[in-house]
Amino acid sequence: MISIKIFDNIPFVWVLVCLQLLVLMSAEFGFVLGRRTRTRILDSESIRIGPSVTATLALLGFMLAFTFSSVVGNMAERRQLVLEEANVIGTAYLRADLLNAQDREQIKKRLYDYLSLRVELVQNYEDASIPEIILELENIQHELWQVSVESARKNPTPVESLFLQSLNEVIDLHQMRIAAVFYHRMPTILWVSLLGLAILAMVIGGYDAGLIGGKRSAIATLTFSLAFSLILSLIVALDRPGSLISMVTQNALIDTQLQIERSLKQP
Repeated sequence: MISIKIFDNIPFVWVLVCLQLLVLMSAEFGFVLGRRTRTRILDSESIRIGPSVTATLALLGFMLAFTFSSVVGNMAERRQLVLEEANVIGTAYLRADLLNAQDREQIKKRLYDYLSLRVELVQNYEDASIPEIILELENIQHELWQVSVESARKNPTPVESLFLQSLNEVIDLHQMRIAAVFYHRMPTILWVSLLGLAILAMVIGGYDAGLIGGKRSAIATLTFSLAFSLILSLIVALDRPGSLISMVTQNALIDTQLQIERSLKQP
């Protein structure tokens, strides 16, 4: 069963504030350390670490770009899977018309229920309801498969095989979407490395500022730290399946749902 990470429920604003404070504290720690070091030496120029600061910031920028590209790629994958799932469910519904009259209406009705739950799963992203909805989806899959297999045994025709193929694709797409949303996440070690590198870059930058002359620009420090905090917060939001920023539109599924609903109402 799916388990949701506790950090997925932290509001975006709080993530931004916490990261901003962490970055500022890191820069302040480095600045104080650099200023104290400067008071104990005669020639501060002899231990300038400007190249180290530049290299660390360049590495941090590369890591941010790589991570951002990765989470955007995952988002694009989820968007494509929505379109594919809408197509396979629509195909399965149309092929159900070829089945015998005894099973046709039951299968079409359960396919509509299944599609409605798929839409509900994304529109009502709550920790308490997600496992229940997924379990109900899998129960409907099992029910549809059992009915379809029994129908195929009674009438072993190519038509039955076509529908079973479509139903198998529906089940496969469900598993692929679950994996894309809940399992294709950024590894914890990457988050730790990225955050550690950001802290290190801020400490070294503050240390270098303390060595130069013991003075700093509050506006520049705030602007610089806010930029990094915003980027890190955006990456966190894009990696979270329930975030409004990373929410993938379900229009393809909704359109298919409306089409099936109209079909069910027709005499």
